[in-house]
Amino acid sequence: MREIRDNDPKTPVSYFSLVFRRGERVQEITLSDWIVLTVIEIFFGAEILEQLIITSAYNEGKIEKVGHFLHVSNLVPAGLFTNLLRKRLYQVLYYKYFKQYLFLQPESDFDEAELVQEDGSLLLNRVRFGMRHELLYQTIAFRRAYILVWICVNLVLDLLVLATADIQAAIVSAVSIEAVRRVLKL
Repeated sequence: MREIRDNDPKTPVSYFSLVFRRGERVQEITLSDWIVLTVIEIFFGAEILEQLIITSAYNEGKIEKVGHFLHVSNLVPAGLFTNLLRKRLYQVLYYKYFKQYLFLQPESDFDEAELVQEDGSLLLNRVRFGMRHELLYQTIAFRRAYILVWICVNLVLDLLVLATADIQAAIVSAVSIEAVRRVLKL
């Protein structure tokens, strides 16, 4: 059997570092805000990716390789916990998926300064975003980064419980962590 080669360079980006490190385009937010957004992304990122993938199938008959243009409110999947954290999820979509990962493309160019309100908030109700088709292949790697974080959290907590208690407590903690992860999808 012959060896199969592809001389094109591999994607040089580390998805894990993209999730956790602030890029140049998002330096305006503080490190503490970045950490909060990253934690929320770890909890809900896989669902947001799934929503983006689903909406990317609709193209509104345009030549552009962009999914269905929607407001950020429509890009957050409905659910008990997503509704509780909806405003933070809007921030995750804007700062991480639009500015950091470049997954989202606005329907038309906009000036962020014009959308800033008197209280400092950013009003995006006139801006719609669509998933860029040329970046769809990256969603699997991002989903793997989220899963890896959950595995690491589960493993570290299980080892801590096992070191301080017994095997039954470690099993209960592992099941509890997985239950929390699944309940967050409600």
